[in-house]
Amino acid sequence: MIAGVKDSMVVSIDLEIKNPGPTAAVIDSFQLTASTSKPLAQLSHGTLRRIPAGKTDTVTLRFSMASADLLPTAFTFMMSPPDSINLQGKAWIPQMFGWWTSERSVDTRLAYKAVGSSLQSIFKGGFPAAK
Repeated sequence: MIAGVKDSMVVSIDLEIKNPGPTAAVIDSFQLTASTSKPLAQLSHGTLRRIPAGKTDTVTLRFSMASADLLPTAFTFMMSPPDSINLQGKAWIPQMFGWWTSERSVDTRLAYKAVGSSLQSIFKGGFPAAK
């Protein structure tokens, strides 16, 4: 789903996650900023999801980007992709009995080659102008 919100574009992306491990995996809420040399977009996920061992589940991520940055970013990614994308922000990890969470800082880099084809397909699909 794509929606224009003032001067931003918001995309809801369903992400299928498989848990191949022997125990349940927990995905809790997070808010991250994706950046290369400058901030590009916000990513967020807001609901606790438990994925049993060996099962697959779908979570919905919100991806928001300033409309003014959309075309320059798409052009840059297609013509001169960065080496990596930095993700910084906060994640809330479930603690005792799953009803109490603790805040953790997130600061990691993703190799662009690991996510580049997905980003390019999003940008090539085109986005409606924000209203």
